[in-house]
Amino acid sequence: MSGQEPKGPYAKKAADLLVRLEIADAEKGSAGALPPPGTTGTAPAGTTLVEISNDSSEYLEILYSGPETGTARLAACSSCVTRTLPSLGLTGGCSPQAPTTTLRLRPGTYDFVVRGASGSDVRPYTAKWALKPATAYGSCFYVSKGYGSGSGAGPG
Repeated sequence: MSGQEPKGPYAKKAADLLVRLEIADAEKGSAGALPPPGTTGTAPAGTTLVEISNDSSEYLEILYSGPETGTARLAACSSCVTRTLPSLGLTGGCSPQAPTTTLRLRPGTYDFVVRGASGSDVRPYTAKWALKPATAYGSCFYVSKGYGSGSGAGPG
């Protein structure tokens, strides 16, 4: 995304279309697969909450499309490190210092992409999540480097 918000009567439709195209592009490529988020509690009636944390030293961008379409950016975690695969035992949860954002969405089925922010060489990950009404979810992402395989934004 360019960082500048488009203006005009069709700006929101154009921005949503761009997000959907970028998600479709990631799904066609060599993206990894994200597992479903964990259920963490309840949300207000008629909504779904998705808390996403970035336990990595890279800026991450989240794209989503379903009943609502949008993006979110998560700052890098200055005290977090890039993990080297295999990273056994590191899927328990995020660092308390991990930047976090909460998406308040209408319930429904969403396509998600988690990728490195612009200019990053982080491999994207995709998912189709069915988000139930009045439910809160959580997901933690980190960046790992495989042996000679680049890096990717994986679930934590």
